[in-house]
Amino acid sequence: MNSYDSDALYAGLSIGIVLIIYAIIFIVCIACWIAMQFPFYRMAKRQGLSNAWLAYIPYGNFYISLKLSPREFNLFNWIKYDDRMKAFWLFLIATGIYIILIVPMSLLSMIPVLGWLLFMAYIIAYCLISYGIIWRMNYDILITYGMPEHAMWVSVVNLFFPILMTVFAYIIMNKEPDYNA
Repeated sequence: MNSYDSDALYAGLSIGIVLIIYAIIFIVCIACWIAMQFPFYRMAKRQGLSNAWLAYIPYGNFYISLKLSPREFNLFNWIKYDDRMKAFWLFLIATGIYIILIVPMSLLSMIPVLGWLLFMAYIIAYCLISYGIIWRMNYDILITYGMPEHAMWVSVVNLFFPILMTVFAYIIMNKEPDYNA
């Protein structure tokens, strides 16, 4: 075997090992996503939502989470909706606008001072809208499922450590919801 053949063999083995590692990482990520969404799926099934499977789909999980609480969606008396799906559409529209405008806004940030300030205002506005909706969604779920003493701190800390709501979702997934809370 000459050096060319051994180099090709090592290159092939290296690529194969890297692909196996990526496959394992991908499978672990999918398993973690399923595990994180399972309590929301379970709560949606117990509530009789016909499309509970959306809990496993990105952005569909926000739809399900908003449907889990029948409370009025009220974000600091600034955004108030009796129909919680309006909050879902607001979240989707804000995310779509954010995705579409991120490149032009980042190019604008190259303008000294003013461009950077506009870019930062754009990022902050999106974060306020999206994190506000996520905060209120989780707060309402915790209130509805009998954890009012933990609702505020869990929903705030969850914005920085999203695994926290998953832990609490596992705790509350078998509880009966109190729709009058």
